[in-house]
Amino acid sequence: MTNALYSLPMGGFDLDSQNRPLRTTLEFDPTSFEQVKEERFSDRALIDRIVGVGVAAHEGQLFGWVNQLLGLLTAIGYLTLVVTSALMWWRRRPQGALGAPPALANGPRLASFVIGLVVILGILLPTLGLSLVFVLLAEQALRRLAPEASRWLGLAPTASPRAALR
Repeated sequence: MTNALYSLPMGGFDLDSQNRPLRTTLEFDPTSFEQVKEERFSDRALIDRIVGVGVAAHEGQLFGWVNQLLGLLTAIGYLTLVVTSALMWWRRRPQGALGAPPALANGPRLASFVIGLVVILGILLPTLGLSLVFVLLAEQALRRLAPEASRWLGLAPTASPRAALR
């Protein structure tokens, strides 16, 4: 048996290997301690097996050190992508500006669909919705109160409240 933890919850052993495809569950009658059931990984439902293999691969337990090396190389790749993209932006941006692309003159054809999708996701995922509302409010405040920062970000500043009073 490989790296198994033994427990006796409700009359059963759960031979709990980190590699989920190696797991076995044994159930015993609590009074006579006779084995009632043995369930191996291959006996489980298809969705349980798929999830078990996916979790074992995600944790780096499926193929041993090869799986862990693949995870390490993926993490190094992501880190390299983040660093090099920031460096490329920094070198190519115009001096004194963020370097965001200009707004499109004509809105894209899918704009209403995308806005609707974002609204639906904002309702279904309230934390996302609240953060999007916060960003929109912060952008509007920045446009009104700090026109220079607004220009630097590539946003057209709106009229400030002071200009409206004059």
